[in-house]
Amino acid sequence: MTFTTTHAHRHDPDTSHEAARAAQGMAERHKVIICAALFWRGLTSQEISDICELDYHQVARRMSDLREDGKVLDSGERRRSPGGRKAAVWKLAPEPRVAYAGIGEWNHR
Repeated sequence: MTFTTTHAHRHDPDTSHEAARAAQGMAERHKVIICAALFWRGLTSQEISDICELDYHQVARRMSDLREDGKVLDSGERRRSPGGRKAAVWKLAPEPRVAYAGIGEWNHR
């Protein structure tokens, strides 16, 4: 599964482009971790954060990217967040589920 998202604009300074390239590797790893967590069931961003040991804000940023990339979908289900608010339950889009089939099997052996 390949993700392509750039977080620097064409007219940004060289340092911004350099920082975006460095952060891209970490963002890609986070996306893979999040998709693997969603393999078996839908989760809220907070649940993903807790399971993957990622900061909630890291997860929230990646969910936006993953949704734009067509890798995850809002299931329409809502669960209560720790703060008592309704939170979207995310699920994998059909194509990533196939791509991650081996990971899911490995996790449950």
